[in-house]
Amino acid sequence: MVDKMTPFIEQLNTLNGVTARVVWDSAGRDIARAEIKFDEVTTGVKTGDLVNALKQGEYAIYFRGYKANEGIIEADVRSVNAQQLEVVARRIAEVLNKEKQA
Repeated sequence: MVDKMTPFIEQLNTLNGVTARVVWDSAGRDIARAEIKFDEVTTGVKTGDLVNALKQGEYAIYFRGYKANEGIIEADVRSVNAQQLEVVARRIAEVLNKEKQA
């Protein structure tokens, strides 16, 4: 799981105002997730707005968003492949860049 996430996390970490890392399930289960933290001042986008925007479009993208009010979301990558993670990273970049151009 971590190997699959590594390129995804590296892609996200190239985005200005975005920090991603691997986190493990807080309940002790053997589940790794990608934690994505957004500096809303730097990105100019509220995390909740980003999450809502990602649900729209050709592919609906959902995250664990219980910390979205803190600028943090988690991606559970167990049921997605590397190509799908590339789409997710690209969509995040598109939403952030679209907001900067507006």
